[in-house]
Amino acid sequence: MLIIGADPGGEGAFGLAIVRVKGKALVEALRETVDSVDDALAWFKESLKGETPSAAGIDTF
Repeated sequence: MLIIGADPGGEGAFGLAIVRVKGKALVEALRETVDSVDDALAWFKESLKGETPSAAGIDTF
């Protein structure tokens, strides 16, 4: 399962994550902090490499 997460915290504090799990085991966890929505979308696009997430968690302002 592939799960993405985002926590918009403003410039220099926009937290992103991608978690891959198989069964109950963590396979991979990626994280990044960016400045904007455009930067976040670019990071997800590059990091997902064409894969489609099964779930997304997005914090609100």
